[in-house]
Amino acid sequence: MTGNPDTFIKESYDIANRIIWVDDIDEEHINKLYKAVLIIQQISNEPIDVYINSNGGSVYDGMALYDLLADSDCHINTYASGKVFSFAIPLFLVGDDRYATRNTRFMIHEVSSGTEGTNTVMKNDVKECDYMNNQMLDIIEERTGKSKRFWKSKMNKDTYFDISKAREWGIL
Repeated sequence: MTGNPDTFIKESYDIANRIIWVDDIDEEHINKLYKAVLIIQQISNEPIDVYINSNGGSVYDGMALYDLLADSDCHINTYASGKVFSFAIPLFLVGDDRYATRNTRFMIHEVSSGTEGTNTVMKNDVKECDYMNNQMLDIIEERTGKSKRFWKSKMNKDTYFDISKAREWGIL
């Protein structure tokens, strides 16, 4: 790694070496990574390495980074280590080449809304949650070759699995 290692650790990206690290999937972290990827893409079309060890997080923020990477002219390599939970799975799937360490754990479930309020507000929130869940299912189906029906059966609860199942299910 070139440059100041403290900056890399603090910022979760290394522009010079075309690396980003996804941990928290929230607005602040993803916005930093989004900007770093935009800069990396301007430098050249060489591959970008995306390392993931994440509990997941915001579907909206994750979708922003997913779209940027999916539409990139750069080859994307994704590397899983530790945990790839919830929306970290679609981010992992954006990789043209995908790798995982032997003890990596994966977890998938439906999108949650945490809705509260009036009946009308909650119905609207449920519609949005259904929409985002279908968006996520579209990505997973396209990238794994497994049907939405297959994935829905896995997503009705927290489903944890190892790299062997990840291979079998088309994630690796």
